[in-house]
Amino acid sequence: MESEARFCTTDDGVRIAYSVEGDGPHLVCCPDAVGSFGLDHLIDDQMGFWRELWRGRRVVRYDMRGTGLSQRDVDDVSHGALVRDLDAVVRASGAQQFTLYGSTLSGPRAIAYAATHPEAVRRLLLHRTFARTSDVMTNDQVRNFAELARVNWKMAAQVFADLPTRNELPDTGVRVAQVYVQSTSGEFVSRLLMALSETTDVTDLLPNLRIPTLVMHRNNDPMFAFTAAQNLAARIPNARLKPLSQGIMSYLVAGRIHEVMGIINEFIDDGAAPAPVSAPQGLHAAVQTVLFTDLVGHTEMMQRLGDAKGRDVLREHEQITRGALRAHSGNEIKTDGDSFMV
Repeated sequence: MESEARFCTTDDGVRIAYSVEGDGPHLVCCPDAVGSFGLDHLIDDQMGFWRELWRGRRVVRYDMRGTGLSQRDVDDVSHGALVRDLDAVVRASGAQQFTLYGSTLSGPRAIAYAATHPEAVRRLLLHRTFARTSDVMTNDQVRNFAELARVNWKMAAQVFADLPTRNELPDTGVRVAQVYVQSTSGEFVSRLLMALSETTDVTDLLPNLRIPTLVMHRNNDPMFAFTAAQNLAARIPNARLKPLSQGIMSYLVAGRIHEVMGIINEFIDDGAAPAPVSAPQGLHAAVQTVLFTDLVGHTEMMQRLGDAKGRDVLREHEQITRGALRAHSGNEIKTDGDSFMV
């Protein structure tokens, strides 16, 4: 299944492709490296992860400038430019009070956005990433990777794909390399690596992050040292560090999606039941009522009102329902946007 592409424009005039899947609270996902949601079909196992993530959530993904379905001919590929891509997608998608997910190369832009938009980002999820490029690669390594990408992009793409997967998942590395090659050019990757090396450093922003933050990292990552995750978690006031015994792709292919999803769900706290509310005096503790609600004609309403106004109705519905639960000591088990189980 291919995701439908939508488009928005950044403040510096670059067209960015994005997709929105599922219903429920917003989860905005930054692209981890080069790639495209339009190439999901090349890695079936990865699609299994996204389908699980869509359950009970409205997941926003996008292709950064220079890649995938977004505008390819771009001049500015600095850290600041990539943050503008994220900002444009957030505004266009209507995401409010959302969880932000950043991994590998996109971690610093997720950190920068969360630190400067505390009113919008309620939680920050960081996977296998860093605060500055020098935390995981030397200048010589960056230059060597950049030169290889410029001279022989197919070879470089295979090297990039093999590094985290070669020992456990060699076949996956081949498919990931195909995604890299089809999504962009070696010349762009070369410029991107050099620009990120020169402009990416969000270390000073880490103490400003006052939102709950989860840092997930493989403790024997073959490319990004675990110390990068330790440095992140130590400098972010409300951070928790979750070591992973294997990389996230390994979990998927090994059929352990639910293990990773359990970690994510527990942290985001919108796919798990909240803590029980104490029953008021006078109510018999043994009496339990399970209620399922559903908005009649939800699809027709969204078509009639449009996405923005339709989401306003859903948010009002959520506020009314949760207010009633608080007033009558109810527990929210889960929500799928237009329905509740309480």
